[in-house]
Amino acid sequence: MVLEFRAENDRVKGWRGLACVALIVAVICLDSLLSVLLESLFGDLVSTIAFWVIGGLVALWTLRYFVMGYSYVLSGTVLRISHLYSRYERAMETIYTSTIVSAGEPEEVLGRHKDARVVRALLSRCPVPPYAVAFKREGVITVYLVQVDEKMRARLAEIAKENRK
Repeated sequence: MVLEFRAENDRVKGWRGLACVALIVAVICLDSLLSVLLESLFGDLVSTIAFWVIGGLVALWTLRYFVMGYSYVLSGTVLRISHLYSRYERAMETIYTSTIVSAGEPEEVLGRHKDARVVRALLSRCPVPPYAVAFKREGVITVYLVQVDEKMRARLAEIAKENRK
């Protein structure tokens, strides 16, 4: 049985989409004006650095809030966590179910594995609450915070319980 869930931001449509595009264009224009002002005050180097830093921050914000998401696929003996960029996926982690040591609410799992490395595969604006999956690879425990539906939560908890026996 294959379980799949995608944590994505809401699609921007209509007037909201136009407002977002207008806001991004306005910020880029203000960035350009700031660059000209900084060039006259401090020179080319400061102006160029400021232009690229502000432009990069706008690009990261746009990517994070409008494009990026996460895909979680539990199939047979593997949990695959991937970055989603619109409709394209890039693998982030492959976790074999035999290595899962615990699964549950983040406070509970992080309380059990205090020294574990924590990786967040979460979207801040997604309404699905976080869920923690701890697995052991080469003697090191890693906890992934994910946003999955109830079916996948139940199956992951079941797998963790089976592995504890």
